[in-house]
Order: sequence, then structure tokens, then C-alpha cells
Amino acid sequence: MNVTKLFIQPAFTVRSRRNFAATLSSRHSVIYLKNISTNYTNQELENYKLDNLANLPRVFWEPSIINTFGFKNLLGVQFEFQMGFAFLVSRSFVDARTFNFSGGLLFDLPKIFALAHHSSKN
Repeated sequence: MNVTKLFIQPAFTVRSRRNFAATLSSRHSVIYLKNISTNYTNQELENYKLDNLANLPRVFWEPSIINTFGFKNLLGVQFEFQMGFAFLVSRSFVDARTFNFSGGLLFDLPKIFALAHHSSKN
């Protein structure tokens, strides 16, 4: 199957010093599914509501909250977590995940290399 996702994602970010940022984002997505290949029978496709996947695009509203925390002793390293939701806006059904939570580390490599270079000179 070929999947094409187009979206626009305005966001509002508030920063507190260098160690914290909170972002509220509101993504609006349109998903197109084409060239679907399956071994389901026509009856199974109808039962699982998959028979019209390629006919109409699916439209979602995906609001999310993103928080980023920095570390005083680890300049250039931040922890970020995101909590997001997905609401199907179009009338055509598709089974989709409605909640997502993720976390990770961000590395500001230029800042880290500049600090390392500055430390080696001292």
C-alpha cells in the first residue's frame, strides 16, 4: 500500500529560561491510501470496514503537548516527552491509534562541541 500524509502543524511554545519549554501543537492531517494489496476476501474487507480505504482520504485532528527539560550540568542535552491524541474528523471510518506518548533525548551538537572545544583550551 502507498500512504501519503499531508499536514499543517501550527504550534505555540513558551520557554522558561534555558531549561524548560512547553509547546501546544494542533496538527491537521489528510491521509491518502492507494495501491492496497491484500489476501482478505471481499466479505472480510466489508466485515472489517476495509473495503473503501482507497476511496476517500482520512482527515485527522492531532493535538499534542510537548515538554522539554534541560539539565544544568549537561549543557546541550535535553529530555523531551510528547503526549498526543488523534481524532478522526472525516466520516469515513478507519481504525487508528487515538493516543500516543513518546519520550527521548535531544542533543544540541554544536553547543556540545563548542563546550568541549572551550574546555580543552582551559
